[in-house]
Amino acid sequence: MNPKTWLIALITFIVIGVLSIEAFYQTHKYNRHYVDYLINTKLDQLKNKEFETIILGDSLAHNAIGALKLHSYILDLTSNNALSVAGNYFLLKRYLKQNKKPKNLYYFVVPGHLYQNLDTQYTYSYFTTVFTQEDEIENIQKIKPNLFKEDYSFSKYTEKRLKALKFWTHYNVAPKKSLPIQINENDLIKKENFMNAKIENKIKYLREMKNIINVVPKKYIDRIVTLCNTLDINFILVIEPIPKLSNKLFLQSDMYKFLQEKNIFIYNINDIYTFNNYFFRYDGRHIRAKVNQYYQNLIDENIVDIY
Repeated sequence: MNPKTWLIALITFIVIGVLSIEAFYQTHKYNRHYVDYLINTKLDQLKNKEFETIILGDSLAHNAIGALKLHSYILDLTSNNALSVAGNYFLLKRYLKQNKKPKNLYYFVVPGHLYQNLDTQYTYSYFTTVFTQEDEIENIQKIKPNLFKEDYSFSKYTEKRLKALKFWTHYNVAPKKSLPIQINENDLIKKENFMNAKIENKIKYLREMKNIINVVPKKYIDRIVTLCNTLDINFILVIEPIPKLSNKLFLQSDMYKFLQEKNIFIYNINDIYTFNNYFFRYDGRHIRAKVNQYYQNLIDENIVDIY
């Protein structure tokens, strides 16, 4: 075989290989984590469905609600903080494109989520490589023009497709669901005046953000409210467990005033129960296992009948 024939054969082999890898990637999306699974697998399987209630939320909500066997008329679409308000808006829009509208929409958040401006180290993994539809990119770039331009590169593009070939590593298993456990409040271990560096940092952050409203959450809270009003969906914003001082600062913030001005129905779980600082894990955000179970009870008894 002469060199020219070898070259043609090599180019043909490479082209076929690249096209085959791309075809495999498009039909077997690489689910790196739960958010990929939520968008690529769970949401993709929902077509012409009807749920009375949809629940959105960050990882605190996901740890509580995502772990439970819920009523059949409730759909859990909770994820994590990095998804941002914008990501939850896109998630809701994707659901509504192929399913019937719900009667109620509950959105569980901690105050920090309402300041998420798509500028963290997790934005690439949980937003810009997740919400890649043309209308989503166009929508967010009106607010953050350089968001996608900064994230994409040939190496990352190639890496995703090569990892897709390792189908056995994909996140394709739905989280295990369990029945709720009734927890007595007296069983929760409290420590008065407990404080750690992470809680201190989050309190400091809320103090710094008291008079600031970031553009991304503001715009997309607006859009969620408008969408719900247009479709006659009851929108309820639930403020999740936070330390007592954090709650006090949030209630004094411009963000809270903005939410009130939008006539959003706000359910603050911290008005029902005061969460001791010791209830929170080392990261200052998530709560301990038994407290999480008690939180599940509080949700079911006071906010929405979930089980």
